[in-house]
Order: sequence, then C-alpha cells, then structure tokens
Amino acid sequence: MNRRRFVTVSGAAAAASLTSTPVAAATPGRALMKLGCQSAPTTDTHLKYLARYGVRNICGYPQIAGDRIYATVDELKQMRELAEKIKVSATPTVIFPSGRRLSRALTADELNQMLDAEKAKLAGG
Repeated sequence: MNRRRFVTVSGAAAAASLTSTPVAAATPGRALMKLGCQSAPTTDTHLKYLARYGVRNICGYPQIAGDRIYATVDELKQMRELAEKIKVSATPTVIFPSGRRLSRALTADELNQMLDAEKAKLAGG
C-alpha cells in the first residue's frame, strides 16, 4: 500500500472515530527550557560569540594558570565576572584532580572543602 494513502486513510478513520464532544484546545504555556552550551574556552571572544546567537546559559571552564588541573576560587570568580559582563550565566564546571566533574555553583567555603578532600584522596588519606 502507498504510505501517503495509508497515512491519509488512517488519519481520516481516526478523526471519524472521535465523538462529537468538542475538545478544548490546549493553551500553550511558557517553555521552561533554556538555550545553553558546554563548549570551551570561556573567553571574552567565545562568550561574545555565544551571546550573539542567543546563548545565555553555559557551563563555564575557567582559565587555569600553571600546571594545576583545578581552578582556584579567584579563577572561578574571574570567569563568572567575565560572563556577567557579557550578560551570560556561567555555571562553573570543575574537574577535580581525581577526575570527578562538578557542574554547579558552590560557595567559596564549599569549593575549598571539596578541594581539600580531593587533595587528601590523592595523598592517600
């Protein structure tokens, strides 16, 4: 059977089987999704590029100085301030030395506690 004809006939049959009781049309609500991005790097140029296309929510990757594999509180603040300047919401993505990944906002104390715990794990304690 021809697919187009099958869809047309089955759709017409389904419509005919409905009762004559009118069905209220659903009122579309506001979408609860946000356009976001998880690409790196979180630099001025990249943030402006994302903002140009309407991306206002990102998982940010802070610029880490030296050979450390985790960001300091100051580096996270710099990333957040850069994003705020461009009107983008940046949730920091922290990858701990153990490989654990965290994508949510933390207070400075929470971050320092987590970093201390990760250091202790690596030291074998």
